[in-house]
Amino acid sequence: MKCLHHFFVILAGDEAFPVCQRCSKAQRYCDRAGRLAPASKRLDRNGLTIENNVSLDKAPRKALESSELANYFRHYINNVAMWYDLSDSQCQFSTEVPAIALDEPLLFYAVIALSAMHVSQTTVPSARSTAEAYHTRCIRRLIDLEPEDVLIKKGVALATTCLLRSYEILAEGHDPNRHLKGAFSLASQLRGVLDHPSGGLLHSGFWNYLREDITFSLFGNCTLKIDLGPIPRLRNVLSDQDRLNAISLALGRIVNTMIGSTVENARNSWATMLSYVEDWLLPAVHMLKACHAASWHYCLVSLAILTMHARTVVQVEKLASLVSSMGIPIGTVKTGEDLLEHIGLEICGIAFTSNEPPVLVNAFGPISYCAKYIRTEASQQELRLFSTQRLPQVVRPSAEEIQRKRLSERNLEIAVRSVHLDGLVVVEDVVPHEHLDHLNAKMVGDARVLQARGEDSPFNYNVGNIQQDAPPYAEYFYPSIFTSCATPILTS
Repeated sequence: MKCLHHFFVILAGDEAFPVCQRCSKAQRYCDRAGRLAPASKRLDRNGLTIENNVSLDKAPRKALESSELANYFRHYINNVAMWYDLSDSQCQFSTEVPAIALDEPLLFYAVIALSAMHVSQTTVPSARSTAEAYHTRCIRRLIDLEPEDVLIKKGVALATTCLLRSYEILAEGHDPNRHLKGAFSLASQLRGVLDHPSGGLLHSGFWNYLREDITFSLFGNCTLKIDLGPIPRLRNVLSDQDRLNAISLALGRIVNTMIGSTVENARNSWATMLSYVEDWLLPAVHMLKACHAASWHYCLVSLAILTMHARTVVQVEKLASLVSSMGIPIGTVKTGEDLLEHIGLEICGIAFTSNEPPVLVNAFGPISYCAKYIRTEASQQELRLFSTQRLPQVVRPSAEEIQRKRLSERNLEIAVRSVHLDGLVVVEDVVPHEHLDHLNAKMVGDARVLQARGEDSPFNYNVGNIQQDAPPYAEYFYPSIFTSCATPILTS
């Protein structure tokens, strides 16, 4: 058995489980995950080995000649990478990570694994076999890294770890904290770059690593795995992204100090922790960017944790005054429970009105920690509605599919699954708009004529619920409408 992160300094576990001899001698964390199955024996649902389908052994650029892998790579860039660029004005997870992945298999495997798992959980379940194969290969590469490897020094290993953590949340069967266990031999490398936005991928990876650790700690009501003691306060807080990083660091310190500590330690540290928020806080912020919403979330959840540990009425009033100074109408607050409910409502309101994927993904921790304090039934019902609603799935056939009048296997699976889950699917651009416009003009004109006839309308014609067939004339009978490639395939 091999350890996943022998390049991190590991926090001690409970030592109640057996540890492999190799990890015991090296005095490092052992995840006890069992021996990895040989990739050549992994089978997809058709009984074919994964290598036959996704070219695991090829270099990244060569592997991307596969349309399937190219789609996953593009899916990461278009739909996933933005999650990680909340506090990075250079958007390195959207730009630098794909560029490095083209030549670095470790990062390429992580990108494909995460993207394919996201696809499998949202549209195409069969993509899971590809995701698992690349995840296994990525773990093997990660195991083989040495402490002084250049991939660690450049932040590639840390970026890979961030992607793996998201993969394991989506996979559901894995411990989502598996790749956060252990940080922090990287602290010495990070001290010189945290105050500089141009610190590169290591800089961006650290803040993502911290936010992921915060998410898990808020969800599990536990301290961070990262020891923030060696990390100083940020000095050059100039941009909106810098402010998100500053409040992330403050929240991390508050979590480590207040959650899981003794009552006496929490009481003695309360004023110091509050000063971190006061030093950061500014008057009301307009939510113009995703980082604004995330910053406000972290500020509010910091105040919620302090409210949980407030021991006097004066402390609660002080916190209520700070919340009010943020432009949040809270009315009269009599108890800490009242203030916690206002904070929970504000956090959920910001997340769901923003409706931006990076904000929603990052809001998981704050919502899981604070939403439980919402007490009114109407607000609870609205929260359940927002958290469970789905938009219709959209399928966009290629020009070749439209010409052949047949959806590809991939798009067909997406469409059929959506019909089963939601009762409908949107298939875009199958019918030329000029054909629809011509038919629509005729049918709207006919409808107005029929409506104007009043009681002299055709038999069984209801003016309140217009039932109108298409005109039975060759001029309006477009095969693109009436013999569409989508309808007969989906309905059969």
